[in-house]
Amino acid sequence: MKQRLLEELKKEYEAVHGCYRPACGPCFYIASQTAAGDFGRHQGRRFVAAIEDHDGTLRQKVSLTFLVSKMAQLAKGDLIGNLDEFCRKVGLERLREALDRDFKTERDDEIVLTRESDESQFQRPRTATAIRRYQGLKSQIVHFLASRHAQGEKRVLASAVLESLCDDPRLINRALNELVELKLLRDLNHSEGMRLTAAGQKSAEAALISEPIIDTTRAIARPLQFDFFISYASEDREVAEALDKSLSARGYKVWRDQGQLTLGDSLTAKINEGLAASRFGIVVLSGDFLRKEWPKAELNALQARAIAADQKVVLPIRRKLSHDEISKHLPLLGDKLTIAFDGNLDQVVDEIERAVKS
Repeated sequence: MKQRLLEELKKEYEAVHGCYRPACGPCFYIASQTAAGDFGRHQGRRFVAAIEDHDGTLRQKVSLTFLVSKMAQLAKGDLIGNLDEFCRKVGLERLREALDRDFKTERDDEIVLTRESDESQFQRPRTATAIRRYQGLKSQIVHFLASRHAQGEKRVLASAVLESLCDDPRLINRALNELVELKLLRDLNHSEGMRLTAAGQKSAEAALISEPIIDTTRAIARPLQFDFFISYASEDREVAEALDKSLSARGYKVWRDQGQLTLGDSLTAKINEGLAASRFGIVVLSGDFLRKEWPKAELNALQARAIAADQKVVLPIRRKLSHDEISKHLPLLGDKLTIAFDGNLDQVVDEIERAVKS
């Protein structure tokens, strides 16, 4: 989440609602403004969800107009209460649900509540849902700080936390202050950044161990069906495809997110399965890899397995990065031997074979 993009939205829309990230999707920047339809007989808000484009600007991807007819306002007034507050809360939740269902399709949706609409359509977001979301946000903050700590950063600026997470900045700031009150975090306003307390670090370690994508016990105990898991950013797909093809031609079994995934599969569950069922993880490290959270989560999972099993698991391949750059951004890989990929496919695959046989 980038503050400058939120500021851009504020120039155009009445209300900015922060960000929302659907499962395995990009960060959407959300704003809204009052809207009307049917010659003023329907009133409500129009929400927009925009993503950051390649040139750093915002591009509207999904919009949702949430309207309530005047007859519904009269008939369901006890459920609606203040109309604008109702439309903000319920409409925003409907937009999030729409993004969860399909965040890839560009579209302009509309929902109109009438007097005939079922009462369930007028229900505000459940308190339990909001509590779970807030608790999850606090866990994300602790997880993020612990990850930075593991990479050698003792202090992290609040701006880095805000940029890393995808939510309402006001909610993030509230969560940060609560973590301070819980004594899991300290130095929130320190000029050099905040840091986890000993209790916070302990909490983070427990969370990392229990997180589904880093299930080290199962990863070691279950039968290994694949020789290699390839972790990469989407921009490096051609490298992953070339490695997959070459290794498969030499008789190895390779897990990659193309071929093992079929229609209707849970992406998270399937990638967990691939991580747990693979002997080694080939990691294609590039500038794009370092900018993305999902590939780094896969790397964290592989490193956790390596530590738990006390054996070689991660096989790092550099693409347009020096070893010093790798060490700077990923200190835990600083002492690992890496090889650069620059069209030398056969040499890289030979080195992979030598590494797994040694």
